Amino acid sequence: MRIRHVPIFAGLVWSAVVLPSLAGAEDAVSSRLPAGVPPVLGMWAWSEPEFAPQGYRAFLDLAAEHAAYNLITTTLRIPKKELTDDDVHAQ
Repeated sequence: MRIRHVPIFAGLVWSAVVLPSLAGAEDAVSSRLPAGVPPVLGMWAWSEPEFAPQGYRAFLDLAAEHAAYNLITTTLRIPKKELTDDDVHAQ
């Protein structure tokens, strides 16, 4: 049985936060919210355009500039694709 809708965000957090800290980066930016600040959730449903080269950048750049999200979750809205497929994982 394949797991659907596993957040890609976890991989992004691992890459942005855990790996620099393992490498000894003292000035790594924390992914933790300050105490008392609730998360502002955004949900990002990937469709075909996100699979073009760098296709994910348009949404992330737009959200970074205009949205108050401090946590984005993901899901797929593509028939017959799974998050664990090689092409999905690579993107």
